[in-house]
Amino acid sequence: KEYRNLSEQIWLQASPLVSLLRDVASQIHRKDGWSYLAHAGNLANKELPEEVKNLNERYGFKTLKKLLVGSGMFDVFDEPLPDGQFRTLYKNKE
Repeated sequence: KEYRNLSEQIWLQASPLVSLLRDVASQIHRKDGWSYLAHAGNLANKELPEEVKNLNERYGFKTLKKLLVGSGMFDVFDEPLPDGQFRTLYKNKE
């Protein structure tokens, strides 16, 4: 079981969608190093629409946020907004 989980995580980390999210985090971020997940999601929808559309079937995660956490490659943070809502930020782990 441990081997299976490890091999699934390695596959996930090498996937086109996670690679795109890593590239976005490296290239498009705020001064503090955090990237907007919503912006990355928009880019992913344009570049890899089938990957995003079939996220749960291909990767086993219902949201990009859960994919980020599940990959183990990103720090994820929900930034509170003045209206009581939040926006999700992420960055590559160092």
